[in-house]
Amino acid sequence: MTRTLTRIAALAFALAVLLIGVSAYIRLAQGGLGCAPWPDCYALLGEPPRAFPVASLLHRVSASLLGILVLLLTVGAWRQRQGRMLSIVILAITIALAALGVRSGGLLMPAVVLGNFFGGLLLATLLGGWLLRGRGTDTVAIPGRAAPLVLLVLSAAVIATGIGSSAFYGNAVCPTLFDCGTLHSPLQLGWFEPLALDAGGHVVTPAGAATLQWLHRLSGVALMAGFALLLFTLRRYRAGALAGLAVTSMAVLIGLTATGGGVPIAAAVIHSLSGLALMLVLLPILRRRRGTHPGR
Repeated sequence: MTRTLTRIAALAFALAVLLIGVSAYIRLAQGGLGCAPWPDCYALLGEPPRAFPVASLLHRVSASLLGILVLLLTVGAWRQRQGRMLSIVILAITIALAALGVRSGGLLMPAVVLGNFFGGLLLATLLGGWLLRGRGTDTVAIPGRAAPLVLLVLSAAVIATGIGSSAFYGNAVCPTLFDCGTLHSPLQLGWFEPLALDAGGHVVTPAGAATLQWLHRLSGVALMAGFALLLFTLRRYRAGALAGLAVTSMAVLIGLTATGGGVPIAAAVIHSLSGLALMLVLLPILRRRRGTHPGR
């Protein structure tokens, strides 16, 4: 039964990753990322792209299958008395994502976009954690190491500011790398208010979205530097630090390309998935096998 639960968790994890990727594609394609002429065509919510119906169908089928697998995982966990609380959290997040999905169509409510992305990210990360349990990794938190926690906070900042800027179509006010206009406090952004459209159908990017874009860039650079520092200072984290540095470097490179609007939609989806990759990299860094004491 334990192997069966692990297989169910593995399938659910794969579907969760697929859902994150498909959701990112739908959101980015509808927003017109990488369109021409840039940025005049960006944030124009008109006709959906040609592949949109296929992506929408794939999203719905995957979400339905994922819901069934999560339910099976929860029932099996309670019958086997393994990971009961984790299974309940996973089920609760799945239900919350299903509720949010009802309001996700227009992509004009920033809080819904943010909730969908973070929920999917957290769901996939927890399923990844379940797979570590399935492999018999008896883990405890590493004591006395602040560096992984700092990287976790930086990763959360990168993800939050990135999806927040995207939810408000912040790239529309940053046509070049250093030109984002006047910066305003992001506290004045209306997360629970639908975005307005102008007469031409373009999203009216509110003041403060450019600030989120800059915070996303700065936190991304800081995270890349943090992984580089970890790589050369603590040997016990070397493998994870190298993986994290590779992920952040790739994400920064794609982000720099996207500033000019010339990034392919597939690269933009990979950029969105880099948030999940960061969480999966940090998961084993934040935990270690019980009873092992690797040296510095």
